[in-house]
Amino acid sequence: MNKYVLIFVGCMFLLGSCAVSGPRIKLRTAALYPNLHTSGQCRVRTLESLPERGSVVLVTVDLLETPRRVVGMPGDTVAVIDGEVHINKKSHLKSREKRRRTCQAGVSPRCSCRIHWEKVGSRRYAVQSLPPSGEIGDARCDRNPDTPATVVPKDHVYVLADNRDGALDSRHIGPIPVSKLGKQVVACLR
Repeated sequence: MNKYVLIFVGCMFLLGSCAVSGPRIKLRTAALYPNLHTSGQCRVRTLESLPERGSVVLVTVDLLETPRRVVGMPGDTVAVIDGEVHINKKSHLKSREKRRRTCQAGVSPRCSCRIHWEKVGSRRYAVQSLPPSGEIGDARCDRNPDTPATVVPKDHVYVLADNRDGALDSRHIGPIPVSKLGKQVVACLR
């Protein structure tokens, strides 16, 4: 083989390996269960503009970075009803598991959870949520309350946890200023 071809192939390999490397973080939260696990490492990149709807970003609150999914963009009206996101009065529920299963990650293991699928933007992902409050008869199994319609202000985003009843998000602390967003999660390994 020509030595220039070998140099070219070597450079392309080096560039390719740089593209899949980069800063990594270890998740220390169950907020994005069942899609991302606390035992996995995630590759992140710096946000250079407004994140895409449905992407996972690191939100900085009180000097802590925690991952959440962006569901609402500036000007959107977002509500969470029965654990499902509604954007501009449209439900984004795609399907729901017919059976219930023991909750995993961040909710009492005595509780029974359901999994449903949402599609926001170009991303489809699973969401774990508790059944309506009081159904189990154990206060640890009470779901987060529904949230009324909230208009996302300019230069803010509305973020939710995929583990809807196991983490705090914009339902509790309101829309997040874009300036509080750290990095975007690109890929995760278990």
